[in-house]
Amino acid sequence: MLAAVVIEPGKLEIQDLPVPGLGKNDVLVKVASCGVCGSDVHAFEGNHFRTTYPRVLGHEFSGVVAEIGSGVTNFKCGDRVCAETNIPCGVCKICNSGLPHLCKSVIVIGFNADGGYAQYVKVPADNLIPVPHNMTLDQATLTQPLGVGYKAVVDHSCVEEGTTVAVLGAGPIGLGAIATASARGGNVIAIDLFEHKLKTAKKMGAMEVINGKEEDVVSKVLELTDGHGVDAVFECAGGDQDVTIQQATQIVRRRGEVIVVGTFGKKGARVRMNDLRAGEITIKGTRGQYKKYAPCLEMVSNGQIDVMPMLTHTVSLENTLRGIELMAGKTNQQVIKVLLKPND
Repeated sequence: MLAAVVIEPGKLEIQDLPVPGLGKNDVLVKVASCGVCGSDVHAFEGNHFRTTYPRVLGHEFSGVVAEIGSGVTNFKCGDRVCAETNIPCGVCKICNSGLPHLCKSVIVIGFNADGGYAQYVKVPADNLIPVPHNMTLDQATLTQPLGVGYKAVVDHSCVEEGTTVAVLGAGPIGLGAIATASARGGNVIAIDLFEHKLKTAKKMGAMEVINGKEEDVVSKVLELTDGHGVDAVFECAGGDQDVTIQQATQIVRRRGEVIVVGTFGKKGARVRMNDLRAGEITIKGTRGQYKKYAPCLEMVSNGQIDVMPMLTHTVSLENTLRGIELMAGKTNQQVIKVLLKPND
């Protein structure tokens, strides 16, 4: 099979590799599409703590079952699937407490196990989720970033009918949070620095948008909320900056919630501690989309959420490096989400 292999940070080659052999509980998936993620950019550049090299990246993928292990009974060849990519150890204290996605020894497909930047990928059968018949496989792939935003909103926040929330960062993860919060009846304010992302945020449920290059974010949010602030803030930008976390504690109401979804650079980010203390603000972290594929697939399949507005580019396997450059912002194109098509 052909695969895009990151040999070492900054060096990628298209290689002809053996198709992965299967254990008895594994499934071989022929990859239909694989999302290029901001985390993949970090991994390519050598800035992702979990990535080992050489590595086939790709943790957002869907496809068709091509082969099953001898012990697999719940899937058959031809089934359309996507995959939860965390493979926990299953024996540690955290796993046994019901939080296997927080396992410190977790294997993550696409970071410390080979992923979907290839024509085929090996996945444990327990990690597979069937794709509804009325969905495309591209929709299923885009459900992964939706799931990260969904988990942040549903598991970690107070969002319900009539709640006012702000989402800082309208990339794929932020758009997932926007769509989920809107679907739950929240009034969403989307904040970003790029107009094409704000236009997409409107399509996916934002009631108000703020361009941080053109307006003072704190003043505008307080104006929109009559000076009270929003009930919850979702920080979905991350990166190597201090701006958004500091904005978050200034625009959230007293006793409000700040949910950190974005991945920050090595230095972390500074917090306005007096805002936190004086407002009795709660800051929470959230990671991944553990067990959120199924409800997200249902919301997409029944038309409650449309994930397709976030898709801006597709590339072939031979152009994987181009896809990474697009997601890294190294072109002058208006990019939100890139899908890799390994078998086209």
